Amino acid sequence: MNVIGKLCHVRRTPRGYRTLHVTRIIQNAYEGPGKTTVTFISKEIGTRLLISHCDEMGFTLNTGTKVIGPTVLFPRHAVCWNVQSGKHINDASLSLFNVLEPKPDLLVIGLDDQYDFDYVKDLRKLVKKLDIATEILSVYNACTVFNFVNEEGRYVVAALIPRKKPKQPLKLAQGESVEQITDSASAR
Repeated sequence: MNVIGKLCHVRRTPRGYRTLHVTRIIQNAYEGPGKTTVTFISKEIGTRLLISHCDEMGFTLNTGTKVIGPTVLFPRHAVCWNVQSGKHINDASLSLFNVLEPKPDLLVIGLDDQYDFDYVKDLRKLVKKLDIATEILSVYNACTVFNFVNEEGRYVVAALIPRKKPKQPLKLAQGESVEQITDSASAR
């Protein structure tokens, strides 16, 4: 009788504890080969981003935010882009646009400097692999196109590289004089 009392006591003890149920997920969250997704926790409400100023340091947005350096702008988000200049754009730097889902209506690339025709032609071949309508412009024109298309409500993405600083004019040493030519007679 003593043994039966101990068994009953042992059975009563586990009933007082809560049980923890663990469910096993059979379906993977990964939906396909090479798919990477980003979900923003914040809701996409409010005004669309517009570029109000562009200079050598970066871009000033209509929200008052200053983005320094190369950037990728979405209709309501900005992401820093790790590219030194337009010459450094390659398949790896364009891979971000390959994984975007849904595909943008338009990709606007704003280059920091004037590049020769052959370079722009090669860049266009790289971008054609993305299967996205693309415009390659100077950075100032790209900002204007981004603002216009974004304000229309279309899904536009801009990859912008700030313009390089202008070359400093030569300065004369102090005390060095310069003769100014005022007419053609004194030039002889």
